[in-house]
Amino acid sequence: MTTIRLMACPARPAALTAALAATLTAGLAACGTQGSATGASTHATTSASASPSDPLASLTATAIINKAIGDTTAASTVHFIGTSTNAGQKITFALTVVRGKGCTGTITEGKSGSFQVVYLGKNVWVKPDDTFWKTAAGSDSGDSATLSLLSGKWLLGSASDTAAGSLVSICSLNTLLTQAAPATDRVVKGARTTLNGQPILPITDITQNGTVEVTDVARPELLSMTATGANGGTMTFADYGAPATITPPPSGKVINGSQYGF
Repeated sequence: MTTIRLMACPARPAALTAALAATLTAGLAACGTQGSATGASTHATTSASASPSDPLASLTATAIINKAIGDTTAASTVHFIGTSTNAGQKITFALTVVRGKGCTGTITEGKSGSFQVVYLGKNVWVKPDDTFWKTAAGSDSGDSATLSLLSGKWLLGSASDTAAGSLVSICSLNTLLTQAAPATDRVVKGARTTLNGQPILPITDITQNGTVEVTDVARPELLSMTATGANGGTMTFADYGAPATITPPPSGKVINGSQYGF
């Protein structure tokens, strides 16, 4: 993340929120792109032999991936954890998605700090921690007046805006995973395994070593997507259909982000 030094007093909040906006548009876009790259490493039509008891035996690797993506995006709720890299910084995120409503969770950008996010309807709220604000200020000590103003506060933005709206694509599994549409014919089914008694089928791109794991059932769901290499990353999926709600932050802790360039 680019370090932004504080200038004249009126520009301080705007400079800080500009750093946040840069992280959202670049960092979260990287997460979304990583999902695409991971998915791209699973595009295929190659089929492998399977036992008669395998409910996916008659489907090609491509068909299985597409079916798993469809069933995953159709889930009422799902929790996913992932890692990606942007400008040399490791980005990690843990989000719970509620279909048709939005998502909530936390995103961490290396040593630059983290921020909580809530996306609901047409609104996006972001609450960076003090480490993030201090990093954006370009000093560990930060600026006391500005940090006092923003510390512990949620910035409210519109889902239609460029910066805050970057969250929408990563919170929308349909958008994120649709990027994993088949593109090559170099994907093959792996050997069936089990995890806690659950049959699992890995599918591997034999040219890029990317791997997707799905539940080996009639309606498969994604368990993980992995891409190797310097820009590699992972995404894991769990808690399908688990009860989850998205609640807006307390109004007394919310600041209109548009006042500060967010």
